[in-house]
Amino acid sequence: MSMLAQSLIVALLVLGSSVYAGWSLMPAGAKRDLAERLLRWPRPGWAARPLKRATVPVSGCGSCGGCAGATPPRKAPAVQTVTFHRRLP
Repeated sequence: MSMLAQSLIVALLVLGSSVYAGWSLMPAGAKRDLAERLLRWPRPGWAARPLKRATVPVSGCGSCGGCAGATPPRKAPAVQTVTFHRRLP
């Protein structure tokens, strides 16, 4: 394998890793806006799936259960008695 091919492979790996890290760490609002803009461009179906998932607004509260796809609120934990024991001198 020539040095040029190795350099191209390394460059593609670094570029792919940078794009993945940027997408993962991007705030949800910016990710949603970018995904909506990128969906306007022609692309294969496998590339559009993650973008379509990113355009769906999500809520992190989970308190009322009224949101689409929200989980029901959690039950309060059962009350437990705490017993303190004296130390023997």
